[in-house]
Amino acid sequence: MIKIDSRDLAAHLRDQQGSLLFCLLDEVRDFIFVKDTESRFLYSNRAHLEHIGRTAAEVLRRNDFDLYPEELASGFFAEETRLFDTRTPVVTIQEALSAKGERFYTWAVKVGI
Repeated sequence: MIKIDSRDLAAHLRDQQGSLLFCLLDEVRDFIFVKDTESRFLYSNRAHLEHIGRTAAEVLRRNDFDLYPEELASGFFAEETRLFDTRTPVVTIQEALSAKGERFYTWAVKVGI
């Protein structure tokens, strides 16, 4: 297993924002984001930001408890805690909230590095 300090990863992601990879990820209509081991967003692609009605500045370095109602955020956090504890990918259908306040379900695949 490779251990990467979240500050190093955040700095790398910040430095690479204009890279080809991030340009491509911003064109994907699936929600793609990267979080640190404390569940803070380090990267969020355009589709995710548009759907939740936030800018990158409003999302980065924040966690789900800052962005979603408690019952949703606690579910996201529990899945991520299990992921980081076990290093076993999480594949699930989860409830989420759109920028318009509409609840919807999405297929989520969460993997740790």
